[in-house]
Amino acid sequence: MPPKKVHEVKLIRPENIPAQEHGTIGGQINCLMCGLDYREEEYDILFKAKKLAYFDVSCLNFWDAKSEEFKEDKEAIVCHGCLRKVVLKIGNNKKVVKVIVRDGEKTYTCKYYPDKDNPDILEDL
Repeated sequence: MPPKKVHEVKLIRPENIPAQEHGTIGGQINCLMCGLDYREEEYDILFKAKKLAYFDVSCLNFWDAKSEEFKEDKEAIVCHGCLRKVVLKIGNNKKVVKVIVRDGEKTYTCKYYPDKDNPDILEDL
């Protein structure tokens, strides 16, 4: 039996937003899927209040809502809401999808249960 695939994403901290790279434009960050964008200062406030987080998901084949297909992108940044959508699409036929969130030197393991979430509800978000 092949080993279970573990997906890894990187948390993007406000102080690590590089200008003109990884989906940012001059100190801005935006979600490639839903277009949610903030200036670095705004993201810093929301991040510290634990209201918003962006993730680099370039290692995943992510779901592009516009073209309705899986895509690979070297500079894919998504917000936390779209990360959930991506994980549920990836794990469409799986019981559990493990996602490792890398935050600098720290890592956190998150488990998603696609069969318990209703994908139809996600389409309305």
